[in-house]
Amino acid sequence: MIELAVLGESESARWNSVVEEFSDAALFHTSEWISFLESSFGLGKLLLGIYKDSQIVGVFPCLLTRKGPFKILGSPLRGWGTAYMGPLVERGLLQEVMFEFDRLLRKLGIDYVEFSFGEHEEIPRDLLDEKGYVCEQTFTWILDLEGGEQKLWSNLGDKGRNMVRKGIKNQVAIVEPVGTQWVEEFYPMLLDSLHKHGTSSGKPKMVYHKLQDSLGAAGLKVLLAQHEGKTIAGGIFPFYKDTVYFWSGGSYGEYNWLAPNNLLQWSLIKWASDNGLRRYDMYGKGIPSIDRFKSSFGSREASYVRCWKAMNPLVRLGRDAYSRGVVVERRIRSVF
Repeated sequence: MIELAVLGESESARWNSVVEEFSDAALFHTSEWISFLESSFGLGKLLLGIYKDSQIVGVFPCLLTRKGPFKILGSPLRGWGTAYMGPLVERGLLQEVMFEFDRLLRKLGIDYVEFSFGEHEEIPRDLLDEKGYVCEQTFTWILDLEGGEQKLWSNLGDKGRNMVRKGIKNQVAIVEPVGTQWVEEFYPMLLDSLHKHGTSSGKPKMVYHKLQDSLGAAGLKVLLAQHEGKTIAGGIFPFYKDTVYFWSGGSYGEYNWLAPNNLLQWSLIKWASDNGLRRYDMYGKGIPSIDRFKSSFGSREASYVRCWKAMNPLVRLGRDAYSRGVVVERRIRSVF
């Protein structure tokens, strides 16, 4: 028999050790990432243990927020800069877990819930359909980092290699900043990139400071591209286990002719490969120009599934109106 229960303090301390037991665990399941979301977006943690015959067999990270009178639960919600979370449990138990999860939502009085599953997970679609969930595919780009530098270099193709060489020829330098000062250099470039793509609403600057505080050097790689002493591009790359993620990037458009972003990405790919990482999740798909850039490194299109349900009809109406109005904006924010 499967049960879901909110973990107490002593059990929560074991969270990461349980997460690490699963081969499909992602950065987004870790206590560090959950704490980052909690502090950045003013959320409340709801850490669920999955039990079978009184033994913990998995975890389900959730966070709570309110929109007016409505109680909302996400694992994750869109806008949190988190590709997927969802339950970590043996695939054969997932059907029972989601059945119990739906029952728990009613018990907690949740008005809206949203969660997502990682790539290749077996989704219990029949049960979710029966319970009134809407499930949608969300796409990203994945680069296989195995095979060594020569293989990764060949993946670029002639044009991609020429762009990296162009960055080198133009004397673009890739540097790794020390401490948190990089946020002050990076954030204006982020805003410049957002403006180029038609929006001015990115994540607040303090979110980037909290990311640095939560992950530190053990889980966060930041690279900046500089030309003649000026920082002109940057990228933020959290990593966990064998996977590195492209979480955010920005550049000054007037310097893009120097090809700093191509050189920056190639530098990250080499670093990741040299350090034994096997997978680069470039996180997000939907803007043609950015998709072309990401695919130029030899990445493949991949998908994961996001599911949601509005238990309150007023929330359903609000979500539908929001979705119609911000589809393009959401795509932009998902890649910055």
